[in-house]
Amino acid sequence: ASPILSKLTERGCFLELKRMIDINHDNYFIPQCENNGIWTPKQCWDFINSCWCVDKNVNQVGDIKHEG
Repeated sequence: ASPILSKLTERGCFLELKRMIDINHDNYFIPQCENNGIWTPKQCWDFINSCWCVDKNVNQVGDIKHEG
């Protein structure tokens, strides 16, 4: 499974984004959301230099790619 991704859909990305911003911790994963509140297909976590893809149900698709 993806690091910390939950099974949120629809506006769930905005809810998760707000939750993480409220925590205000540099090392936490911040989700990337589309304008309509769904998760973008490509998610990246800069702190661990990694990206992964998710489907419409926020399930990880494929392997995590480590960059740099």
